[in-house]
Amino acid sequence: MTSPLPRPRLAQRGFTLVELMVASAIGLVILSGITALFISNTTAQNEVEQSGRQIENGRYATQLLTGDLRNAGYYGAFDIAPLVASPAPVPALPDLCAPTIDGMAATLPLPVQGFDNVDAGILSACLTDVRAGTDIIVARHTSSCALGDANCPAANTGGPFFQASLCNGANELGSSDVNNYFVFALDSSDTALSRKDHTCNAVAPIRRFETHIYFIANNDNTGDGIPTLKRAELSVSNNALGMTVVPMVEGVEDMQFEYGTGDGNFFDAPTTAVGWSVVPVLPVPPSTVIPPSIAIRAIKLTLLARNTTASAGYTNTNTYTMGNKTVTINGDHYKRHLFQSTIYLANRLP
Repeated sequence: MTSPLPRPRLAQRGFTLVELMVASAIGLVILSGITALFISNTTAQNEVEQSGRQIENGRYATQLLTGDLRNAGYYGAFDIAPLVASPAPVPALPDLCAPTIDGMAATLPLPVQGFDNVDAGILSACLTDVRAGTDIIVARHTSSCALGDANCPAANTGGPFFQASLCNGANELGSSDVNNYFVFALDSSDTALSRKDHTCNAVAPIRRFETHIYFIANNDNTGDGIPTLKRAELSVSNNALGMTVVPMVEGVEDMQFEYGTGDGNFFDAPTTAVGWSVVPVLPVPPSTVIPPSIAIRAIKLTLLARNTTASAGYTNTNTYTMGNKTVTINGDHYKRHLFQSTIYLANRLP
């Protein structure tokens, strides 16, 4: 009887410890490279998004201010010329933070009012957290929509409201009292809103009267450190006038205005205390020689916008020229961009 043949022993297969360690090391190097590439791409994408957001914010802020200032002085078909003496003195300016019906009437000839390089505490009764060294501008006009027009806000969106007479009757535009030419009211149902249209039979259009104060705040929300363009809006609450602050565009760090007379010369508003109003006779900076009969025709706007978060590895030491003001950055890590626009006043006085 033959014995079974012995089964051949199979050779052992696998990786040695050294091979495993080498493979692991190579894998870690590849993983590290992929991770670094992912982080780099993510950082680059974030920077692109930040830059895009900064440009979008700057453009929107420029468009917002341009549109509002172009509308300044629009009161429907109302002509404010009879309200302005010739030559026109600069009237006493009412308290912006304590609006009244009489104050609104007094500011009809003042569609634009500017404050140059303000102190942080200016207009503190209605503006908070104002960024020192920036400009403030006020725009006054009525809504382009009359109450009842199609696709326009309803009356319950709130006042105040303005109605200008278009009737040449003796009790309205034919009167020697300019106070009969128009009327203000807090509520659209006020019976005082009875001025007539050009037929002297139907009621004249009623429009919302708007006053907007634009300023730069140090923060969007308290303590977040994001400079923000904000707007204080004239509103009615509990049958009383007041100013309501609304954040408009974050990341806007500085705002400067220059005022032009139409002959190519632009200059700053002369003081922060009095402000500047668009009327035929203006207070003129001592260093500027301007004929007294020339009114402001254009406004040059310069905005400095920055990213809302710092950029790692970036240091900003740039100098930015904003009209007559120069801003030098002392080595922070925020990217910035300048935006400029020249705004021609469509409703200027003749």
